[in-house]
Amino acid sequence: MNNSISKVNIILSTPNNRGIHRYSNSLLDILKINYVCRYKTFKLYNKIFLKNLRFVFQIFWELFINFSKKDKNLIFTYPRLPIRLLIRKKNKGSSVGIVVYDFIQCISFVNIFSTFLILKSNGLIDFLKKVIHTLLFNKSLVKSDYFIVISEDTKKKLLNWIKKINLINQVKIIVLHPLPSFNELVIKNFIKSSQNINGKKNIKSNQLNIICVTGNSPSKRKEILLPIFEKLASRNPDKIINISIFGTELNLENIQSSNNLKITNFQTNVEDKVLIETYISSHIYISTSSEEGFGIPFLDAILFGCSCVCSDIQVYKEIKKKYSKFNQNISLVNSKNDIINSFYKYLQLQFDNLETINSKKRLQKYIMNYKSIFEEHLNEIKKIPIV
Repeated sequence: MNNSISKVNIILSTPNNRGIHRYSNSLLDILKINYVCRYKTFKLYNKIFLKNLRFVFQIFWELFINFSKKDKNLIFTYPRLPIRLLIRKKNKGSSVGIVVYDFIQCISFVNIFSTFLILKSNGLIDFLKKVIHTLLFNKSLVKSDYFIVISEDTKKKLLNWIKKINLINQVKIIVLHPLPSFNELVIKNFIKSSQNINGKKNIKSNQLNIICVTGNSPSKRKEILLPIFEKLASRNPDKIINISIFGTELNLENIQSSNNLKITNFQTNVEDKVLIETYISSHIYISTSSEEGFGIPFLDAILFGCSCVCSDIQVYKEIKKKYSKFNQNISLVNSKNDIINSFYKYLQLQFDNLETINSKKRLQKYIMNYKSIFEEHLNEIKKIPIV
């Protein structure tokens, strides 16, 4: 039942249906159980196609965002506060928090040489964008009452950042892992709209289906995906390798000719239905990321029952430790040296031990797992100091 006294406003400036957007929506789903919630977003974001122009409008919208002076509880799911809050004096009558996802765009100006290297590698425009973000982010840290982070790894990095720039002595940091991408209603609507969901998918015994949800940032290491898949196909000429890649566009023109390797490269934004269909028919989920704020697709794959082959980065270790109770078949790859061969070996190992896919059971299991995680989050949300 909603509490008519405590009202929460969630403000998001990047509605692109990816990690930040999904996290803010799941945060809203939890908060509205106990509070009256309103959601405000930068609606022009996806309509501005030029990246640099979009950034200018995004910053302008953030700085001059319109909300009532009577609003007492504000959560910003991108760590840059508007001017009215950047000049605020903290008081017990209101509560302002920001969600911190990662530090990919932050620059430390302590080392001039490293700053020069960032300028050289990113170019002047992207460098200036990082400078603007960093300055506003640092100021926002000072003016926030608390921070919500999506992993223990992000919390550790935030504390190191705060110490490095000597901003705050005492902070309240709440770790709240993201919910999975698809809530119970989405899965049930998918089941309802799908006319025929076979229990056992019609997948041949010599067929391997792999799903990869990646991106364009250097940390995703998308350039090593094709060599990994090519090696897997060449070492298994009598097998059919089906790859579904989401979140980025790969150059498939130069791929080595192989009759048994079939790659479907989906557009950046796809409907949830397409993603769900791919998850429930995939044997393996793969992620080659060298850095993540969390990794919601990894969590989704775990809950759908896919075997998972991912980098052994710290946040993925955190996910495995907490969520392996839902799925034991998780392999983290130590790939500091021969990265392509390392991933290939783990994929081959999974390939040699494939289990029959039952789509109905996967969907039912996902719903049960989602409910369990949602209940855990209801308890965690109480740590947020909403006044």
